[in-house]
Amino acid sequence: MVTNTPAPTRDRPRTVLIAGAGIAALEAALALRSHLDSDRLAITVLAPNDRFRYPALAVLEPFGAAAAWSMPLQAFADDVGVELRHGVLGDVDVAGRVARTSEGVALPYDGLLLATGARSDRSLDGATPFRGAHDADRVADLLERVARDGGGTVAFVAPATVSWSLPVYELALLTAAHLQAAEIPARVLVVTHEADPLALFGDDAQAIARDKLARHGIELHAGAAVVGLGEDGWIELDDGRRIAADHVVAMPELHPRTVPGLPTDDAGFVPVDEHARVLGAPGVYAAGDVTSGDVKQGGLACQQADAAAEAILADLGHPIAPAPYRPVLRGILLSDEEPEYLRSALAAEQPPAPREPRVRRLAWPQGKIVGHHLSPYLAGRGDGPRTPDGAVPVAGSDRAG
Repeated sequence: MVTNTPAPTRDRPRTVLIAGAGIAALEAALALRSHLDSDRLAITVLAPNDRFRYPALAVLEPFGAAAAWSMPLQAFADDVGVELRHGVLGDVDVAGRVARTSEGVALPYDGLLLATGARSDRSLDGATPFRGAHDADRVADLLERVARDGGGTVAFVAPATVSWSLPVYELALLTAAHLQAAEIPARVLVVTHEADPLALFGDDAQAIARDKLARHGIELHAGAAVVGLGEDGWIELDDGRRIAADHVVAMPELHPRTVPGLPTDDAGFVPVDEHARVLGAPGVYAAGDVTSGDVKQGGLACQQADAAAEAILADLGHPIAPAPYRPVLRGILLSDEEPEYLRSALAAEQPPAPREPRVRRLAWPQGKIVGHHLSPYLAGRGDGPRTPDGAVPVAGSDRAG
């Protein structure tokens, strides 16, 4: 295991630099500050933009059930007591413990947390991408075209390069409810590489997903590896099968944002140990989508950020026994019915306890993104994002405003 040696004592607070300003970055800042105040630990957040955007409710936007939510990062910095710097991480001198921005500004650190995320790109040429809030209007326009055409076939695709498929099912369920409420005779399909729907969450979640899809009249094509879209509008599968569709919405694939000076795996992501320490880079830690790992999801990013924060504190001499990252996947499946609260332990060392169901409906943390520190912080904001605790009002239905 790689261990990190604390930097020499100085007549100033230790300095932690957090590169990035997404979910993992904010969770880590909150976790660090919960242990040490600004007199003992200086935290700098290097942000490429000036706002934090909450991505988890983007599936509701095409249906008029939620608006995009964001907050000024300066407000977060003021609340938490961190310094906000605008810029992009350019390279890292690991031996000298100095990071440089893309503009060449040197930022010395005692600990560096890489939380720069991944780049969300199209996974299927010719399909309508759904990469979050900035693609919500594309999906809304697609639904309007279906309405104008008086129907058609809409397919929601999770290609083999996509590990986090929950939005596929939410979009499909909400689309089916929306079109049914508007009395538009359309077919809705889910085409996924998974052997079973929501396979990551186990048997109970799979049964719930199959039941919901069936009751909404949604055709499920599981175990279907999509290789492309034909010019005639057919979805091409790797086994030679073809599925007809007039409109296709595809989840994105993630690509790394590499940083010179830091190690990467063959795919370009950053390898870390169970405490989120970057392998071969003392004093550097990483959390979230930038790291190696099969499943990339906001709640997991928060858990890894918590592990990173504790490891940073321990390596800087704070009396804490850092807990390792043991991922527990949580998700809320939203539809025009009551939400389904899903949970699954991904680490082999942490199986669900006896009698603990994989699908839970009680004592759920606040927010669709479950972060030990970030969720209560956002919930405490009067203008914070609000996850529906009941059926989603779908535009065009009796429940829509």
